[in-house]
Amino acid sequence: MARKNLVVSIVLFINITIFFPCAAAEMLNISQGPALELAREKEMMMALALQEAQINFTQREHAWEKEKNPPEKIKKKGPVQLGGYLKNLYTNSKTTDTKASYFTDLSRLRLDLKVKPSEEILTNIVFDQEMLAHDFGDSSDFQAIRKNDQKNLAFIDAEKAYCNDRNFYAKYSLYRGYIKYDNQSLQATLGKQLVDWGRCRFWSPLDLFNPVNPLSIERDERLGTDAANLELALGSLANLNFVYAPQQSWAKSSFGSRLYYRVENWDLFLLGGDFKNDAVVGFCADGYLGNGGLRMEFSYTDADSGKNFARAVIGGEYNFTNKVHVLAEYFYNGGADDSNISEFMSSYKYSSKVLTLKKNLLGSWLGYEITPLLKWDNYMIYDFDQKGVFFNPEFKYNLWANFDVSAGAQLFWGNHKSEFGDYQNVYYAQAQYFF
Repeated sequence: MARKNLVVSIVLFINITIFFPCAAAEMLNISQGPALELAREKEMMMALALQEAQINFTQREHAWEKEKNPPEKIKKKGPVQLGGYLKNLYTNSKTTDTKASYFTDLSRLRLDLKVKPSEEILTNIVFDQEMLAHDFGDSSDFQAIRKNDQKNLAFIDAEKAYCNDRNFYAKYSLYRGYIKYDNQSLQATLGKQLVDWGRCRFWSPLDLFNPVNPLSIERDERLGTDAANLELALGSLANLNFVYAPQQSWAKSSFGSRLYYRVENWDLFLLGGDFKNDAVVGFCADGYLGNGGLRMEFSYTDADSGKNFARAVIGGEYNFTNKVHVLAEYFYNGGADDSNISEFMSSYKYSSKVLTLKKNLLGSWLGYEITPLLKWDNYMIYDFDQKGVFFNPEFKYNLWANFDVSAGAQLFWGNHKSEFGDYQNVYYAQAQYFF
């Protein structure tokens, strides 16, 4: 515990002692003569130039863009906004234990209410109503679905199952619920929210509050974190972020700080904290080279179990034409653990801590725009250690305004010891209407 406190203290000390003096001068607007004014003017000109140069890169569509609505689905601004979607997702696969064929048919109604009584205050309530028809009620796969709910994973249980029959499951839940204060120099958010600290797409060692799952069919769906989130602007090119996410006990709670700084065409991050009794420090660099992007993440964990390990991701992406987009990431996971495969496949709490079964993996994505309305995405992960393969081709078609349909398959190859050896192929189709 002493080592954990030392690690966290070092990061906080660096954040506060190095960057707060600069921030204080900026926020208090202390005048230090024409030289300072000229420096500020040059800094602003550089920031504007960098933003303009980065437009093509940052506006690209990525399958992993979090909680982003397409431009045509964004409603006009006003003090009260109501939107959402209606989705139906059908899947067919086999159970993990008996290999018996099964289906699921998920229907979800999402209502997204935003209330903005003033320029500084925003309240966001996102409510879900879900119904799942299925024929695998007695299998361990369905037990895993019922176990990965807010009662077991969140501090505030804002989820209620009102039907739990053999072939039908229904619940309502609060997907997001927070109030945010933002006056440009300070942003404070309290409630059930997304705390997205990572930049990598397939795996992110720094997404410690809301880990990503590269095998999820619904990649943009991530369980909210009940947290107090404070972000301080340190001038025009830097900010400091503090997050506290309580749980039922202090040992399960998480606290961390993250420093962001912009250097030319690179976003740089330094973070540290105590996450569910594991001390973690890390850094991230995310930039672009011409029409391509380059990003890397690194973390070191002093685990409560006594196991210390490092994780690292390096990846890049490139637009060959306006229609072809490729991305690749290599992941080294020093915290990988294949000693409990069944727990890894059935428990979100366990898998989000371990991340992968194997240490060395490569993820890639190839996106091709067949027509402006029809897109073809291909996701693949390769397990270097045991030669396992995951392949996920998907077609998505914009049938009409605000209505998308898609179909795909998740295909797995590998022996029992590989990353994907115990998974069963999944075939799915989805229809989604935004309003």
